[in-house]
Amino acid sequence: MKHIWKKALALGMSLVMVFSLTAVAAEPEPAPTDTEQAPAGISVVLDGQALSFTDVQPQMKDNRTFVPFRSVFEAMGATVEFDNATRVVSAERDGILVEFTLGSADVKVTENGQTETFQADVVPYVDAASGRTLIPVRFAAQALGSLVGWNQPTQTVNIIDTAKLEEAYGNKFQLMDRYAQDSAGRFDEKGVAFTGTIEMEIAINNEGEMVAMPITGDLSGSSNDQLANMDMTLSFDLDDLLASTGETLTEEDKAALELLENLEMSYIVNLETGMVYISCPALDTVLGTAEGTWYSMDLNAIYGEALGMDLNSLMAQAKELSVSDALIQTAALLMDEEDAYQLVTDMMDQCVAVIGDEAFHQDGDTYTSSFDVDQNGSAVSLDIVLEEVEGKLQDASVSLAVTGDGMEMSIVAVEKGEQSNVSMSFGVDGAMSLKLALDMTYSELTEEIQSAPPAGSNVQDLMELMETSETEPATEENAAA
Repeated sequence: MKHIWKKALALGMSLVMVFSLTAVAAEPEPAPTDTEQAPAGISVVLDGQALSFTDVQPQMKDNRTFVPFRSVFEAMGATVEFDNATRVVSAERDGILVEFTLGSADVKVTENGQTETFQADVVPYVDAASGRTLIPVRFAAQALGSLVGWNQPTQTVNIIDTAKLEEAYGNKFQLMDRYAQDSAGRFDEKGVAFTGTIEMEIAINNEGEMVAMPITGDLSGSSNDQLANMDMTLSFDLDDLLASTGETLTEEDKAALELLENLEMSYIVNLETGMVYISCPALDTVLGTAEGTWYSMDLNAIYGEALGMDLNSLMAQAKELSVSDALIQTAALLMDEEDAYQLVTDMMDQCVAVIGDEAFHQDGDTYTSSFDVDQNGSAVSLDIVLEEVEGKLQDASVSLAVTGDGMEMSIVAVEKGEQSNVSMSFGVDGAMSLKLALDMTYSELTEEIQSAPPAGSNVQDLMELMETSETEPATEENAAA
């Protein structure tokens, strides 16, 4: 799994930078005046251009926007057909076939010879006045891989064709894509073992005085493409924080604080089954369970409910995700804005200017991109260095600094050989501060990785236990359950 985290270094830092730049560059929007009126009717905007509808306008039904199927599909470059006998609307583009049946919530999507049937929450229908067939625009556009959003104040459906975005930007991040690929596989065949240390300090303002809480810890473990094991110990120094309160601790308070003096946790992550297992003596005490209990979480269920996708599918996509793909997916966060297309293309252009191929200067085996912007009282500085080692781009460093509006943030991440270091600081003037340092060392794995708790272990569903603890006090009967 190490290559996933290294890809996160390449992509995640870029996304942090993008939204920092957006915040710096954004001008404040004027407040609406009393004379402004709500827009008349519903608009559909495709790639920044408003679509026109002649005989029937978009309609709102069951809190969903419906549009004439032919107008939208053809505007997106699809070949459209309607079979009057079967009442099936179909659209095909770039090898993707989408089929809606009038009066049915079933939507069939066929790609590469494989057909999947999805359930929409509304059904297509025929408009009585015009005789035109209307379909739910969100489901239709998403079936062809487009991004869709809804801007409530302007009553506008925003659609962005991701195929066109990929065509425009997909080849502009080849250096970053190469880094993600080259740095992925040094330990993949046998897995990787790791050890690390954590140092953190959180400080908060208490009656004008900044009071710090240091946290230190160690971690170790192993991982490969499907499995990860980790043991971690954290120690919380609460002396200054407690002294600042001036309160006398009860015996119950003291017992609770003792749990934080040497907090031990063990993790088992199994991506093949989607299960995560946690062992933590402090949780045994808090939840009233037997000593040595393993707590399970089903990530397939969690991701399925949140994203409609199982973990294996999500991880498979993540492994193949390019920088442009990641940025396009992130663009979904902007789709409900009034000028969604402009915001998305501006974001993509900013990324090209900072992490695109044209942003890097090559000096021998080193590629460097530096970017600084100071605007509207805020400033962002970003430096990225990629280094080629034995013909592969597998070492990197990223330095990001953001200041403005009483806030300061700094992140430095370095991957070099078998070492990685991340340091971060964040502060809000006079209110709080956070400092973090994580140092990791990697080596080739020589031991077996656990895929589940040892046979005979007491394993309990953590989500169910948490729900039970909210409704029932711990009892001897509960602890033995």
